[in-house]
Parts: sequence; C-alpha cells; structure tokens
Amino acid sequence: MQLLPVEVANRARFTKKKHSLKVQNLEGHVVVYTSKTEKNGCAKHYSVDNWQKFMADNILIDGVMLDFTFVTSKNTIILRNVRSG
Repeated sequence: MQLLPVEVANRARFTKKKHSLKVQNLEGHVVVYTSKTEKNGCAKHYSVDNWQKFMADNILIDGVMLDFTFVTSKNTIILRNVRSG
C-alpha cells in the first residue's frame, strides 16, 4: 500500500471513500488503480491499492526515489524520473 501525498488528493478533488487514479509509467502506459480513504487517528489520507504491482511491473525496487507529476486535466499521475535512494 502506498499513501498519496495530501496535495495530490486535494488537486484530484478526492472527497469520496474510493476513487480511480490513473498512473502513467516512464514508457507512457497508463494503469488505473483504486485509491481509498483511511484514517490514522484524526488525520485522513488516501492509499493506493495494489501499488506493489506497479513497482513489480516497472521493475522498481524499494528504496528508489520516484518523481511524479500530477496532471489535473488528465487526472493522472505521471512517473517522470527514477533515482536511486
């Protein structure tokens, strides 16, 4: 499970318990994931289901730094760069 930054959830206008979230990899392939709201004490955040599948499909390992850009008009998170951690 991966948590979305609050800024992304706000820009995507997430207000419901579940949302679809498009994620584009470096090759331009887009996969739709489910994002759902969770509470940690008083704080609300959104998690992305099946994030490990994205990591495995794109041959990414834990510890790498992933740079994304959120494109509001496409409601898509686009992977821009992968850096070693």
